[in-house]
Amino acid sequence: MSRDAASRSSGELVAALNEVVQALQDQPGSDQAVHTARKSIKRARAALRLLREVLGEATFNRENTALRDAGRCLAPLRDAKSLVDAYETFRKRHASQLQAEPYDLLATQLHARLDSQRQELERAGVMLQKCMDLIATSREHANQRHIEAAHAAFVPAGLQRIFHRGRKARALAKRELSPHALHEWRKQVKYLSNALKILDGSSPRLSNIIQRSDNLADRLGEDHDLAELMRYFTDPKVQIHVEERLQMASLIEDRRARLQEKAHAIGNKIYRQKPRYFVRKLARRIRTTRGIQTPGKPAAGK
Repeated sequence: MSRDAASRSSGELVAALNEVVQALQDQPGSDQAVHTARKSIKRARAALRLLREVLGEATFNRENTALRDAGRCLAPLRDAKSLVDAYETFRKRHASQLQAEPYDLLATQLHARLDSQRQELERAGVMLQKCMDLIATSREHANQRHIEAAHAAFVPAGLQRIFHRGRKARALAKRELSPHALHEWRKQVKYLSNALKILDGSSPRLSNIIQRSDNLADRLGEDHDLAELMRYFTDPKVQIHVEERLQMASLIEDRRARLQEKAHAIGNKIYRQKPRYFVRKLARRIRTTRGIQTPGKPAAGK
């Protein structure tokens, strides 16, 4: 791991927070701004996890909670947009089966729900302002920290913890196969991918791991969106006939089964190593620096 690992992580944290502020100031409440802000918050949380041993538990928990809450402020609009996109993609995949009028009606309802969320965010402005306030405070804290080269010795422990939690989340998802467990696994996979990009994203030696992680996150993301779509249209309040409900349910269940099968195959390749060995091997792949020790078994944490 390079000597600038800590400063890279700190710099990425500040840069990601700046992107959140910029996106929400330029186009407050727009779909694209919310999408950009949510992605940047995820990058910031990955950087924060790399710095966890540097910051200490109290500071980490405070900052992680703030970023989590900031992301939740934008979740209703983002979730509504994800459902619209997921449904449009799913209809294209099954174009011959999902083009009847009842399926058009479902699309209209989803778009109406999205418009309602847009209007709510723009009209009230409370959640948007709360998000901005949380990000502004986190950015101020990040700018005040002094990260030194010596702190690079602690970064591998942060990466090991990220990998450890991803491995645990995968095992739980394999046992339960619940939408919640699979979604939690996806979040941990995204932390790993973002962390690796921060540490040495330009290195061709890491490209395979990053590509696999992104591929896995995409499949788990599609699975989550389809699970949410299933939950939405099985609501009795949604206007769709029983025949169409059954048709959609059958197609979604089949697609989710395929996605999960592929996700676990990719997950086996990423997480087959134990966390400590993974970090050791990764350190050799990037740039081994004297004075950086391989961490021990990570403690349980958020």
